[in-house]
Amino acid sequence: IALGGLVVIAAVLLILFYLLYVVSPLFLPAKMSRANLEGDTAWLNNDTVFLALEEQQQVAFRIAGSGKVEFFSLDDMQLVESADVWAGDQAVVHVADDQDHSGLVAVAFEDGRVGLLQKYYSTDFSAGIELRKIVPKLDFPYGPDLRALMPNGGITGLAMSDDESELMLAASGSGGRIRLERSTKEENFLSGEVTLETTVKALDVNFEVTAINISGDHRWLYLCDENGQIHIINTATMQEGQVVQVSDQAITSMTMLLGGISVLAGDAGGTVTQLFPVRDSDNEYSLEIIRRFEGNQSAITQIIPEERRKGFMTLDADSTLSIFHSTAGELVLREKLDGQPQALALAPRASGLLVLYDDKPAEFMDIDNEHPEVSFASLWSKVWYENYAEPEYVWQSSSSSNDFEPKFSLSPLAFGTLKAALYAMLFALPLALLGAAY
Repeated sequence: IALGGLVVIAAVLLILFYLLYVVSPLFLPAKMSRANLEGDTAWLNNDTVFLALEEQQQVAFRIAGSGKVEFFSLDDMQLVESADVWAGDQAVVHVADDQDHSGLVAVAFEDGRVGLLQKYYSTDFSAGIELRKIVPKLDFPYGPDLRALMPNGGITGLAMSDDESELMLAASGSGGRIRLERSTKEENFLSGEVTLETTVKALDVNFEVTAINISGDHRWLYLCDENGQIHIINTATMQEGQVVQVSDQAITSMTMLLGGISVLAGDAGGTVTQLFPVRDSDNEYSLEIIRRFEGNQSAITQIIPEERRKGFMTLDADSTLSIFHSTAGELVLREKLDGQPQALALAPRASGLLVLYDDKPAEFMDIDNEHPEVSFASLWSKVWYENYAEPEYVWQSSSSSNDFEPKFSLSPLAFGTLKAALYAMLFALPLALLGAAY
């Protein structure tokens, strides 16, 4: 009997230590290691306006200011493939990536024309698994021709969103000019060929647009100004519906969080504000400020959302990188760079960051950030989740898509356990006492 009791106690202790072993990584801080990528850097003399990294972190893609597109290897920083897709003397002024990270990229030139290309990668296993090779490819799903999005040029901002039914492009120009191009897709059920039926709408606003973006459902156009405001434009009517005072300083950068619901607006003071539409009792939507993320008190120059989680990275004018998680509402990691980078590319799994500089070798940062969604607030406090009318306690840990916002509130689980135990005791306690008395 004594031996059996000791075995039971030992088994329970082993289970306890195993659970601690499994759970402890949830509370470990994020880490970052940095390494210089030595190699031929002669091509870095060209201005890089767009940079992307494929999932295996072996091949990168960039678009130069001249419009030339290039794939290069991270092992030796040597070119793998390059192409002059749109030959000419027009410089690239803006590049926009698809919100769903499908590989579609919109490239805007000085004269106001925009070209669309799609990058994708295949894996060649002909030499064996250990020597597998990433093969980059370019495609033009909507044709190689440039489209005149902003007549007379002067594009100051560009946004794009592509889904199964339509493609939407939006551009802001100097003097408050706004152009919206909406293309409805029609697919031939025999050949599979997709054709576009395009309509263009124009709008003039009385402020200079500092950032522009499109909601994931294509219902709203978001415009930022120098007074810290976000203007919401109905894409169907091109009428302004709401103005939200986000900050007392100019909005310097804006992007959409994964899923296209939340707006992330960074201001000149280094603060990033998260907003998303909230439906009221009358079934009307309004853009609400949900939470703020304090930066390094320097203007936000770039916001990079993660492709598979509700996290994002910011770069400020002081060359400081910051990683946040929206649901947790916390700063995950902050790192000071060795200077203002020319371009950044976050890996699809958010496990690596490629940094290109003007006058020094490229740098690769290995990021260990497995569980940024875990914080005291996300586990035990009410959290205002996307598509919810107010903050709530919710446990909903998984879904079928990456843009789902996991909900890890332990409060429903804890109260549910206590409630079940209470109801069980209401029956068990009288029976146990009466049985013992008998």
